[in-house]
Amino acid sequence: WQQMYENVFVELKVVNQKATDGGYNHYLGVAKTLEAFALQMSTDVWGDIPYTEAGLGDTNNNPAYDDQATVLMPAINALLNDALNLFDQAPGALAPGSDDVIYGGDIDNWKLAAHGLLARYHLRLDDHANALAEAKQSFKSRSENMGYKYPGAGNDAPWYGFNDVRQGDIEFNPVMGGIMAGLNDTNRLAMMNQTFDGDHPYLTDDQQVDLISYREVQFIIAETSTDATEQHTAYLNGIKASFEELDLGIVEYNSYVAQAAIDPGLGNLSMNQIMTQKYIALFIQPEAFSDWRRTAIPSISPPANTNSNVVVRRWFYPENEYLFNSNSPARDSGLLFQRVDWDTN
Repeated sequence: WQQMYENVFVELKVVNQKATDGGYNHYLGVAKTLEAFALQMSTDVWGDIPYTEAGLGDTNNNPAYDDQATVLMPAINALLNDALNLFDQAPGALAPGSDDVIYGGDIDNWKLAAHGLLARYHLRLDDHANALAEAKQSFKSRSENMGYKYPGAGNDAPWYGFNDVRQGDIEFNPVMGGIMAGLNDTNRLAMMNQTFDGDHPYLTDDQQVDLISYREVQFIIAETSTDATEQHTAYLNGIKASFEELDLGIVEYNSYVAQAAIDPGLGNLSMNQIMTQKYIALFIQPEAFSDWRRTAIPSISPPANTNSNVVVRRWFYPENEYLFNSNSPARDSGLLFQRVDWDTN
């Protein structure tokens, strides 16, 4: 909550205002794309949140909570479509360049990212036709992923930093391990199921942290397409990109998809196969949580050491909201198990 509001939304207000005042269309498009990403991620886990009145400083210390369905989701759609329109215009007197740590000023890649985020947005609303249309206008390779590659050597990727100073605090989940072992997914499992410390082979100090990726977009196509060939191709593309993400090669990939349980052939894919493979491919990606809420795939049960018979579906609001924002919702001990508006499965 603090990261999103203090370091993202407030900063983007400044960028938006300066870009608008200066007529810097491409900067404004980048800011709107980032704002849409941040807003989607925030409302996905908290539901209703302050947005239209947020970040105004002392002029409004008690911002209202906007409704996810009627305010926040339409705002995400508008931000991304505005960004695409801005990207199609001249950049103005100042254009993004080396200061753009995601794409280095490559506006064509920002367009691909905006289309990918729109595809993700339409999935939330169960609008498969528009999700497919947007996904097909998005990334064509892993090189176009929207993400930041950390330099390491002290400026470390967050998973590495966590594992390096809090070794043993978390571990690879045995439920996911069981799913992968049951599919003979031995090569990817060997890379993922490691001791969570500074020597993890994937969660490295210079890892690229993707906000949205080619592999995710391919699985969106596989989920939403009604064309058997298009669906099958995208499904295999998503799996292959996942192997490449883990620095695994074509030999390992070919051996894996040679199994009938993984590739049953053209026209024979099930939604369970598609979403299970996406779940594996999005290891450590927040989108996997949203996908599970949308589809209930894979089947997940609460941990045995909890008193609940249901799985968490959202997050609590932070304590400071309850203490200092008079518009915050009433405390609710059952909030973790309630659904956000789009979670209707």
